[in-house]
Amino acid sequence: MRIAGDVIIAEPQCQGQTHVPFNSALVVTASLAWPQSRLTFLGEGSHVARVGRHLEEHEEAIGKRMHWERFEDDEVLEGNRRPWGERLRRLSRALTLGRVPDWSQFIFASLDGLDLVLLKFLLLKHRERLRVRCILHAVMRNASRGAVGAGAILFRRALVFGNSAMNLRFVVLAPTIAEHVVRSVPKVAPFLAHIDHPYLFPGGVGRVGSEAEWQARGLRLAFLGADSTGKGFGAFIQLAGEVAAHWAGPQALRPSFHGIGFRTGGSPEQSTLETQLSRAPLTSAEYSSQLSRMDYVIFPYSAEHYTFTASGAMLDALASAKPCIALRNPLFANYFARMGDVGYICDSYEEMWRLVGGLCAHPPVERYVRQCEAIGRGRAIFRPDRVAPLLGRAMAE
Repeated sequence: MRIAGDVIIAEPQCQGQTHVPFNSALVVTASLAWPQSRLTFLGEGSHVARVGRHLEEHEEAIGKRMHWERFEDDEVLEGNRRPWGERLRRLSRALTLGRVPDWSQFIFASLDGLDLVLLKFLLLKHRERLRVRCILHAVMRNASRGAVGAGAILFRRALVFGNSAMNLRFVVLAPTIAEHVVRSVPKVAPFLAHIDHPYLFPGGVGRVGSEAEWQARGLRLAFLGADSTGKGFGAFIQLAGEVAAHWAGPQALRPSFHGIGFRTGGSPEQSTLETQLSRAPLTSAEYSSQLSRMDYVIFPYSAEHYTFTASGAMLDALASAKPCIALRNPLFANYFARMGDVGYICDSYEEMWRLVGGLCAHPPVERYVRQCEAIGRGRAIFRPDRVAPLLGRAMAE
C-alpha cells in the first residue's frame, strides 16, 4: 500500500555499473530530504542490484523505507540506442507508479534529449498528479549555444516547453552549470535548480605517502575514466611523454603515469603509460584499488566539455583524497575555491606541464599532506546530508 508523500526515483537510462555511485548517493540524499517518506527506486535489473550493493558497502541502511522496482525489458542496450517504443514503455511504467493521490515527489535520475521529449508527451496526461524533477547530466551540453544539429535544437526547445503546466523542473549538479545553462537558454531560469553532486565518501582520508616512499618509487599520476575527447586523454599521454623526457635528473622524482578506466576505441598509443586503460570497464574494487595507489589525479579536460556537466571522476579523486591537477574550467574553479587547497588549477597545457615537472623536481611533501587534509574537510559539501536541503528546495520550488 502506498503512503502519502512517497518519493520515487526512476533511472530509465543507466545499466549495470553506470552512475551507480551517483544514484546510490541520490537515494541516501532523498532519504534525508524526506525522512518520513518511503522511497522507491526503479531501474534496469542489474543496475538496481548494484545500487543496493553499493549502499550496503557504505553501510547506508535505508531499511523498510526502501522499495526496489525493476523494468521488465532488461535487454542490455545503451540508452541512446533504445527504440522509441521501449523508451515510452519505460517512462510510462515510471509514471504509472505515481498514479495515486499525494504521490508528489518524483525524480528522474537521468534523461537524454529524446527521453525528455517523450516524457513531456506523457506528462500531458498525468500532470495534475505529479511533481516531477529531472536531473540532467551530459545531455545539458546541448543547452550550449555552440551545440549544433537537430538534436541540440530539439533539446533546447523541449527544455522550455510547457514546464509550468506540467509542474516539471530540472536539476543540474553544480551552481556553475546552472549559471551557464541560464546564459544560453534564459527562458529556462524559472524551472532550473542546482544541487551539488552527492557522493558517499569513506570515513577518513587514508594513508598519505611519505617523502621516503616518493623517493623510492617515484611520483604516480593518474588519468581517470574513459578515453573520450573532452576528457583530454590524448593530452595526458602527451604530458606523460614530455614530462618523462624533460624532467629527468638525479634529484628529481621519477614520474609514472597511469590510465585508470577503460578504452572506448580509437584512443592514442599508450606506450608512455605504466598502467594502460583497460579494454573493458573496471569493477568498482579494481578501480578503487588502482586509484588508492596514486599520488595525484590529472584532469586535462577541455573547458567546453565540463561547462555544462559535472565530473564524477573528480569526486572519485576526492574520495581517495588525491590532490587534483586540472586545466581551468568553471566546474573545477568553483569547487577548488569552495574547498580550499585541494590541488592545482592550470590555465594552459604548458602550465600543467611545468607544474607536473616542478612537482617531480621539488616534491612539496608538507603541502601535499595539507592538501589531503583539506580534501577530507572540503569534500563534505558533497555529502548527502549537506545536499539533502538543496534537493528538498529543488522539489519544492
